[in-house]
Amino acid sequence: MFKIGEKRVAVVSGANRGIGKEVCRQLKIKGYQVCLTARNENDAHRTAQELDCTGKMVIGHQLDVTDQKSIECLRDFITQEFGRVDVLINNAGVFLDNEMNGQYPSILEMDAQLLISTMEANVCGALSLIQVFFPYMKQANYGRIVNVSSGMGRIASMQVNESIRRDLRSGPFYRISKAALNIVTRIIAAEAAGFNILVNAVCPGWVRTRMGGSRAVRSVEEGAKGIVWAATLPNDGPSGGFFRDGKSLNW
Repeated sequence: MFKIGEKRVAVVSGANRGIGKEVCRQLKIKGYQVCLTARNENDAHRTAQELDCTGKMVIGHQLDVTDQKSIECLRDFITQEFGRVDVLINNAGVFLDNEMNGQYPSILEMDAQLLISTMEANVCGALSLIQVFFPYMKQANYGRIVNVSSGMGRIASMQVNESIRRDLRSGPFYRISKAALNIVTRIIAAEAAGFNILVNAVCPGWVRTRMGGSRAVRSVEEGAKGIVWAATLPNDGPSGGFFRDGKSLNW
């Protein structure tokens, strides 16, 4: 049971740089104990040290969201170290079909294996983390799950007409994965009803990261803010929604 004076525990995937790293920084400022994860163990520990030289508020740990053994190892570490997890932020993801030399190939010409790899990281990885941590949230009658999604996965924005056909060519497999992640969000929110577990998808916007590129219009601080908002919602906060900057988006 959570006791007054204790710190909430947050797990953030894909957090050794960019938005994930900034989310960890902002959560630390809010008084959360943060487990910062990355595929490379050295990257996780180095980044955690950069954010918290004391090692008391931010701890690094290895996590490959496509490896079930890695996920279970993280679960065992969290439960042994803290005894619970209050917040899960599914930030890890890949954009394997991003533009190359300013060009986007047609989905009709792309290797479907690329879609499988994208789904494994962006959807299956997030779901696997939810599956291992959800029982602890349910037992504690408290949880916040944030799936970092994208406006590119919004069905409402995918109108079929000639003028936007080129836009829809941009990252079709990435779009599919984020639309699927939004569906996972809705289904898990229904499973969580009645247990004070709030589950939401958040679009950080087009952020200047290695994935977003230098032309992006938002800083990592701006992109992370909406994610942290969803991670720290009060008990009467929304669940099963899709948000950017705390404002609801159409699916």
